Amino acid sequence: MIMAKQVKWNFDFDEDVNVIGISCHKFDYWIALQINKTLKLNLIRQPDLSVFNQEKGSSINYPLFDFIKPDIQTSYALVSNHNPDGKLFPDHKSFDYFLLINGVINADEKSKMITTIKKIPHVLTAHNLNLKKIKNLPEFISDLEIHMIEIAGRKKGKFL
Repeated sequence: MIMAKQVKWNFDFDEDVNVIGISCHKFDYWIALQINKTLKLNLIRQPDLSVFNQEKGSSINYPLFDFIKPDIQTSYALVSNHNPDGKLFPDHKSFDYFLLINGVINADEKSKMITTIKKIPHVLTAHNLNLKKIKNLPEFISDLEIHMIEIAGRKKGKFL
């Protein structure tokens, strides 16, 4: 019998990646609009992000919004934690959405963002998450990056 070799990722995230968990029972487009207004972003709906779920043995789609600020080289992605077939991050089931920030952001800016998000009506809470406590985060970020490259390729008329 041949045993399949498992590859384990040992990601060491630097300070360029931040994840804010948001609890809000409103629809994804509503929270994206509110975040756009309050944080002066322009999150735009993208095709759903397909993420492989090990328990189900298949991919599950999650709503995704993104925005890139090229002047400060920072990207934002708002992704839902919910799908009828399973949670994106089951260990963080109290959060409905995750705002991923990829770029340099200092502690004061991050704190102000979280405070601002918490003030949005119908937002129950928002917290900065410890990246080391999010299972499968490296695989998720890899899936997200591939997805965004595919979207960019489609927009330019190139199929990857």
